[in-house]
Amino acid sequence: MTRRFARCLDDRTELCLALLGVAITLAAYSPGAMSIDSAAQLTEARLLNFSDAHPPALALLWHAVEFVFPGPAGILVIQAALVWGGLYLIARRSTSLVLLVGLLPPVFSILGAIWKDIMMAGALLVAFGLAGRSRWFWVVLAFACLTRHNAIFAVPPALALHLGRRPLAIVIATVLLEGFAMTSSRLLTDRPGYPSQILALFDVSGIASIVGEEPVLPSCFRKAPGSVRESYDSSSVGSLIAADAPLTYCYSASEVEVLLSTWVHAIRTHPSAYLEHRRRVAAGLLGFSSTPGDYLMVETNFPPEFFPHVEVARRKNALDAWFRSLEPLGVFRPWPYALIALACLVAALVRQQPQAAALAASGLCYEAALLLLAPSIDYRYSHWLIVSALVAGASLAVDTRRSSSWLAVDDVVPTSDRARSPSQAAAATADTISQHE
Repeated sequence: MTRRFARCLDDRTELCLALLGVAITLAAYSPGAMSIDSAAQLTEARLLNFSDAHPPALALLWHAVEFVFPGPAGILVIQAALVWGGLYLIARRSTSLVLLVGLLPPVFSILGAIWKDIMMAGALLVAFGLAGRSRWFWVVLAFACLTRHNAIFAVPPALALHLGRRPLAIVIATVLLEGFAMTSSRLLTDRPGYPSQILALFDVSGIASIVGEEPVLPSCFRKAPGSVRESYDSSSVGSLIAADAPLTYCYSASEVEVLLSTWVHAIRTHPSAYLEHRRRVAAGLLGFSSTPGDYLMVETNFPPEFFPHVEVARRKNALDAWFRSLEPLGVFRPWPYALIALACLVAALVRQQPQAAALAASGLCYEAALLLLAPSIDYRYSHWLIVSALVAGASLAVDTRRSSSWLAVDDVVPTSDRARSPSQAAAATADTISQHE
């Protein structure tokens, strides 16, 4: 009875800390920091005209939220609630130290940005907190798949935590979730944005730059004369489609299809050049030479003339100078967190702590896919790796014996009782539970 009362006090304390985290996030970033991507989604939400360049489900959600909170404020509230709610749910299963992760600079520096990356991280945290305990797990995980086109790469470890060691069930669930996300996006899309063209342009131009040849691209992508391979910069596809760059987006289905064929042909013809191009992108994404771009997002920064339907207040944030002072310390470089995630994965498997193992594996799987799919070296792409690594590390910081979906029986039934008959084991389990209470 005493332990149950102490647990109740712990739950209330953790809930209060989570609510405090939401309040701090809203106070620091309200009404929300917006970039070009954010403004594009808000424009689609207000016009009710969705493309698949960004997940249309988020724009639809934003349209609904605007009836209560106009502008970015409503999405900021949802993001903050998901992130801190997820941390609270995980803290209940492991340790209150998990809640401190939300305030650490590499996590908090972009927590107020209205980005699908933050929404995805929040939804994944909630899903991990619900895994093995609630049917709402499926709803939240499906929502996470709707937040980013590549979110599915972070999903299998969460499914493993919920379903246990059932590989076939995990594969089937992953396929069904991705099918649901793709079908939903297709049904909601009013005009195709052909997002795959961004990665194709980036890779084709990177290969051409390395082999020293000018790529042959459909005329639809040509905006101005100039050398594509000289405009190429491994840090971002933006160097190819900027105002003074030679290329632009194309919305012709046939010419995009030609580009995709050119992309596949270039990779097959010059595999070593492709690998060198992706190596450069991976090195930048992980921050081996410098901190990735946009490692902090504390104020709105999109050009207002680009989005006449969006009016967002701008304000200088006092956190800007503090975060910038920390940058030389390397805390915003993703590669140390990849090492932390790898160490946590090994330690969690050895100590039989599936939640920490699944979190670390999710971040590593997501980041590994980005090494081949990232069209730039933005810090936000690695945000889930950083969050999951730090949460897994916090979970492993104390030796917990709480139940999990994989080890529930092991946590309740003593080892010496497992060889007994079913009736004896049941009696021993009941005795153990009564002792814990």
